[in-house]
Amino acid sequence: MWRSADRILARFLDFLKNGCSMNFTTFAKAIILSATIVSLGGCLGSSSGSGVTPTTPTTGGGTSTGGGTSTGGGTTTGGGGTTGGGTGGTITASDFDSKNLSYIFLPSTAQPITGTASYNGKVSVLTLANATNQQEALYGDVNMDVNFGTGVAKPITGTVSNFAGKVNGVDTTIAGTLSTANAAATDPNRIDANLNTATGITLTSLTATFNGDLAGPQNKLTGNANMVLNGNFKEANGQKLSGGNGTIINSNGSQVLNSSGAFYADKQ
Repeated sequence: MWRSADRILARFLDFLKNGCSMNFTTFAKAIILSATIVSLGGCLGSSSGSGVTPTTPTTGGGTSTGGGTSTGGGTTTGGGGTTGGGTGGTITASDFDSKNLSYIFLPSTAQPITGTASYNGKVSVLTLANATNQQEALYGDVNMDVNFGTGVAKPITGTVSNFAGKVNGVDTTIAGTLSTANAAATDPNRIDANLNTATGITLTSLTATFNGDLAGPQNKLTGNANMVLNGNFKEANGQKLSGGNGTIINSNGSQVLNSSGAFYADKQ
């Protein structure tokens, strides 16, 4: 984690040393990727319960149909209600990077969060398909309903969909929807609220697994996908959410993609 932080500082010093002449988009992306790794590592290291290792292949529960249409909202047996429609449209790489960077540095929510809430935002996944541009990514819509009550078995319900972006320099749309309803029963789905008794501050984080089938042109990025989001709630009463993801796509027993990315979301 500290090596990632050191890389952020080194890029910043280079930026200043060169009279701020470095390409700012390249500089910002380096910070975003390093900060996302720090954030993802912090979530994985500090959360209680079942751990998340995005680099371990998993096929999830692609045929499951249960759990995705709960309308409970605030009950201790539901996951916060049915997730609404996507945020719609596409986003450019520079717009995503700029907004994601601003969310990374927002202050964390310092007090316990209660009740239920819906969050809509964007997610990125590096495609790893272009040797000359390692930052090529797909972007999608993330929509979640969250139940902050205690004793909730699956507090997060939601979807990730509308994937589009660059694959080896070509504009590409990937069909399919990933859903918490399709995740395996053992896949992580939890809210962690960690109280620092010395300061009285409670930091709240989210871990949620989304699974489903994706299909791209010429079978690019086609297969069963498993995405794990790890994020931290930001600002008063969890108004915003920011974090990283690990995403794996498997097809016919072979791994198509083992990648990572970032996400951010706003409370509705």
